[in-house]
Amino acid sequence: MKTIIVTGYGVRIRFRKGVFVIEKKGDPPRTFSPVDVDQIVITTSGVSISSRALRACARLGVDLVVLDHRGDVVARLVPMYINMTVETRRLQYEAYLDKRGLDIAKWVLASKLANQAETLRYLAKSRRRSRVSDTLRDHASKIEQKALAVELVRGVQLTDKIRQELMSIEAIAARYYWDALREVIPPKLGFPGRDPDSADVVNLSLNYMYGLLKITCMRALMLLNIDPFAGYLHVDKSGRPSMVLDFMEIFRPLVDKTLVLYLNRNLDKIGNVLEGLRLRPEYRGELVKLFVTLARSTVRVFSEAICLETAIHRASKMLRDYLHGRGVLRTFHILLC
Repeated sequence: MKTIIVTGYGVRIRFRKGVFVIEKKGDPPRTFSPVDVDQIVITTSGVSISSRALRACARLGVDLVVLDHRGDVVARLVPMYINMTVETRRLQYEAYLDKRGLDIAKWVLASKLANQAETLRYLAKSRRRSRVSDTLRDHASKIEQKALAVELVRGVQLTDKIRQELMSIEAIAARYYWDALREVIPPKLGFPGRDPDSADVVNLSLNYMYGLLKITCMRALMLLNIDPFAGYLHVDKSGRPSMVLDFMEIFRPLVDKTLVLYLNRNLDKIGNVLEGLRLRPEYRGELVKLFVTLARSTVRVFSEAICLETAIHRASKMLRDYLHGRGVLRTFHILLC
């Protein structure tokens, strides 16, 4: 996917003579053919876009996303053609009332835990014969044991009690996972552990990259007419895209791995990326580029080498096909290359 990242202040996006034009005073204009653009991501508030460019995005199917400083989606342009049928959504709602809803919740959690264990083992490879390597491998094994516990959860539908049972398993695995990751995050960064409300650079960076992952997962689900707001693990709440939050759990560990490697390789650059309690716009732009690189990176899923973005679309298709009774849910274990 070709993503155009728009950041900075005083930037204008126009559509002229069949191409997108991005202009900033003092810089030469940049032009992009619609054929080469799948997504435009606006990361700062000092950007304007013409109505002609908006119409072009809608007509040509270009995904236009506006982020806030945390990486959360403030707005998204959704072309009308995306919601042409409601059949999948009806099946999605019905699944909540029978065993399929429980199966989907278990699939999400089992896949997430498998990928957390895979991430720890991947990070352990470069630290062979060390205490840190032993810790990473030991905690990976403990997470895999919790994944087995997910398979043992039984029921005829997804009740509040069963959801709580699944979330308790996830919470225990999360403690193993983040305790292990703290071993490979530079102490200089003061990472206290995973806390979405913390103002340290690691948690803020994770929040931002998870926001970018949310964009990608939402697009994959909406292209298959899956309701992004009707989830299974995450309870319904006004304005909360619960299905997206469920689905993206599968892929969060890959974001974690990518950010940990980036922080270790660029530690000398991280000291000046905070502006009060938020990330500087320039650093946010770097995180967007980092995520785009991750989305294009090669992984292995069911013995096939594909890019991560394709893997996300494959997982959404597996979910859609299961709802239609045309397939089964296999643990979406992603092997890191």
